[in-house]
Order: sequence, then C-alpha cells, then structure tokens
Amino acid sequence: MKNTKSALCILVVLVVVFLTMGTSACTTDVSGKEKEESVYLNNIMTKEDIDNLVTNDDRLVINYYDAYIWTVYFSDDGSIEHMVYLYNFETPQKAEKMVKTRKQELECNKTMTIKNARAIDTYVVVDLFDSSFTNVTRSMLETNFSQLIVK
Repeated sequence: MKNTKSALCILVVLVVVFLTMGTSACTTDVSGKEKEESVYLNNIMTKEDIDNLVTNDDRLVINYYDAYIWTVYFSDDGSIEHMVYLYNFETPQKAEKMVKTRKQELECNKTMTIKNARAIDTYVVVDLFDSSFTNVTRSMLETNFSQLIVK
C-alpha cells in the first residue's frame, strides 16, 4: 500500500513537471473553434476573479513557481472534477495571441481534454479535465504542493 501511494505521488509530480516543461514541438492542428454557447466550468470571468482566487472547500489553488496558477476543482465526493490553468502574460494582446498556442500544447497530452481556452486581461485561462488524476486525492495534492498553495 505504501509503495502504491509513493508511486502515485511520483506520478503526480512527473505529470506536473511534464506540463511545466511544455510541449512546444507539438504540431497538433486545432482547426475547430469553441462553440459560442460553451459553458465555462468555473466562475473565473474577470481579472478581479483571478486576483482573488484562493483555496477553499471546493478548490485547491497552486501557484506553480510563478509559471502558472493551477486550480483543481473537487466534486462533493472529493474527487477531482476539473482543472483550470492560468498563464499570465505581459499584455492582454499577448495573452489573446497565446490562447491557441497554450491550448495546442496542452492537447498534446492525450490524458487532457480541453473544455475551453480564453483570454481574460493578461491571462490565458484553460479549463480542462485530466484523466491521469482519476485516483489522485486532494490530500495527496496538498502534501505534494504544500508550499505552493494559495491561501
């Protein structure tokens, strides 16, 4: 049991490291556009929402070494419902230009399903589901990222 838990913790760390390194060499074609009626999976709609984003009972907010903000949303049973990645850029124009790029990079990871990608002010906000986190608990994330949690 201890070996399984250790292996799962290592897997979580490796996935996060992979995501931070990015996959800029990926050349996935993203020709489809988001549907106008797309429902956002979170309540992040303005820069003020991002500025006030903190950990609470429903979500865990992790500032991953200022590279991006990783928000994990939990369902009532404690399982991971979905995630949001927030990348900050110098200007709103740069963020708008980077939406497609960030979406393509994340789509290279076949365990991720991108639900929505959009710019909010200087941020690119990507809603997604990552099937590699199916057996990961909040407690495991809190242990592995304790120093990075935004409170």
